Amino acid sequence: MPLVNWVASWLNIPITSETGQHADMKRITIFGREGCGFCLRAKELCEIKQLNYRYIDIQQQGISKADLEKTVGKPVLTVPQVFCGQEHIGGFTELETFLKQA
Repeated sequence: MPLVNWVASWLNIPITSETGQHADMKRITIFGREGCGFCLRAKELCEIKQLNYRYIDIQQQGISKADLEKTVGKPVLTVPQVFCGQEHIGGFTELETFLKQA
């Protein structure tokens, strides 16, 4: 399976929160890397809100920013890159705004 398809396959799994909070919200997927403060904050925000999320370390998984660009459909300059289901949310700031509106 090409890496771009593998990345996209992470986004196609509709799972709801086991806690019952935001049960209608699809799984949050965070693509980040070690040493990234905003990646850590995105993970912590999901944990605080008890959301079902998956964190994928792009360096450990061998995912390049170019691979993410193909999935996102525009240039990717920073991480984290956050998705809700298949919807691209953006980075940490956009995730924070998105969750306030949810």
